[in-house]
Amino acid sequence: QLVQPELGRIRVRLELADGFDDAEAARLEAALRKRCGDAVAIELVADEPFDRAPAGKLQVLISRVDA
Repeated sequence: QLVQPELGRIRVRLELADGFDDAEAARLEAALRKRCGDAVAIELVADEPFDRAPAGKLQVLISRVDA
């Protein structure tokens, strides 16, 4: 789940599978950095529950940036 709490920052909530290690985290962060650029802070977190819509559907992208 990708969460944008503010401009210039994203949190990536992860549900870790067996075999996910620091090297895999580095590959994921590098792929995101390639898409987002160096000006965006990227934080990988595995200890936060995923947000769901009121109907219970998983929300893949959540932006908390005021439009």
